[in-house]
Amino acid sequence: MLLLTACNQVQSEPEPAQQAPSPEEIAGTYEATLADGSTIRHTLNADGTYLDLDADGNPVENGNWRLEGTQICYDPEGSEPEACYDQGTNASVKRIEAEAPTPE
Repeated sequence: MLLLTACNQVQSEPEPAQQAPSPEEIAGTYEATLADGSTIRHTLNADGTYLDLDADGNPVENGNWRLEGTQICYDPEGSEPEACYDQGTNASVKRIEAEAPTPE
């Protein structure tokens, strides 16, 4: 009886693991609208660096970024600690350029 029960069980295939996007796939320029209504232009470079500009195009923050599971982590230059976020948790984000601009 035990053998018959085991034969009737359907074996489910394990779901394929989702591969995290590469830095090259994420690199680009994004516009983030924060909870207070202000906007920031956020450029992620494939080399792991980032630059944030305010609505007037003035630099606000720069540093390094990395992926940690489903989160993106930012390590700003200076004494500010690294912070990690799930996309869209702290702001409404839309991609405006697929590639980061080339520095002049």
